[in-house]
Amino acid sequence: MDEFIYSLLLKGTQGLTLLGTLRYRLNFDTAAAGTRDIHALMDEALQHPNIGLFAFGAEGTISVPLLTGATPVPISGAGFGSVAGLLTVLLNSTDQTRSLGLQINPIDSTHIGGGMSWHPGQPGALVFSVLGTQQPFGM
Repeated sequence: MDEFIYSLLLKGTQGLTLLGTLRYRLNFDTAAAGTRDIHALMDEALQHPNIGLFAFGAEGTISVPLLTGATPVPISGAGFGSVAGLLTVLLNSTDQTRSLGLQINPIDSTHIGGGMSWHPGQPGALVFSVLGTQQPFGM
């Protein structure tokens, strides 16, 4: 699957507003994903009173030049979804010197919302609300 690319607007609790870019890709288990069609999943969902939640890997980069510096910060984590679609993605920095935590949720087909913590758990940690607009897929 292609990676998702979002232009970000981050708004801090102290009034700081920053621009950035998020790039990530979801890693599905292709062997399990291709074995059942959507009609079988919908029939199964209607027969059971509970909702199935699926977890899958996610990895990418985030760049907020005035916060992270000139090079993007590598991130990885997990995404959670159901047969209805993607519910949330939780990402953390894999760079120990530039730690961050990010949670994003879809708002509609082209927008995300969520929050980011820069240097979580440390004195002076910055907390941001995040809005993102998806960039078109490259062809």
